[in-house]
Amino acid sequence: MSGFSREDALFFDIAHEGAQLRAVGQAAHLLAGLRGLAPRSVVVLATDQVAAAAARAVAAFAAPLDVPVVVADQLPAYVGALDVVVVVGDNAGREEDLRGLTTAADRGAETILAGPNKGPLLDDAPQAATVIPALPDTSGASPLRTCAVVGAVLLALRQPAEE
Repeated sequence: MSGFSREDALFFDIAHEGAQLRAVGQAAHLLAGLRGLAPRSVVVLATDQVAAAAARAVAAFAAPLDVPVVVADQLPAYVGALDVVVVVGDNAGREEDLRGLTTAADRGAETILAGPNKGPLLDDAPQAATVIPALPDTSGASPLRTCAVVGAVLLALRQPAEE
């Protein structure tokens, strides 16, 4: 008998939120290529409802923005080389997320993946995608990780290009 309840397991994931923020902060340098870009839009593909709500919250708090932010669960048909696509969330099993990420990369969009720590979404991500690594020992949704990644993308876009 392990002695841990369901509530203990949920607390364990919540306790990792600070570590999630630090991990995104340490990976923020991976977004340097976004500096100075003036995309047509930032499309956030959320793999789950928690990620969608967190992404919408960040976009609302960051307003007014120089670029429209669209939070969706499927890739909009217009996405192409003028857009930035960010896939966030902890659901590794939705085929449409991998398809959307791959299609966006194939169309020349800047692509960022802040997905689960394992699974087909991570394993089969296009080579062109910038991957923000997830903590290896968490399994639950991380709203703060989504907030940090979306916020870091929006901040990188506001910064001038490095000389």
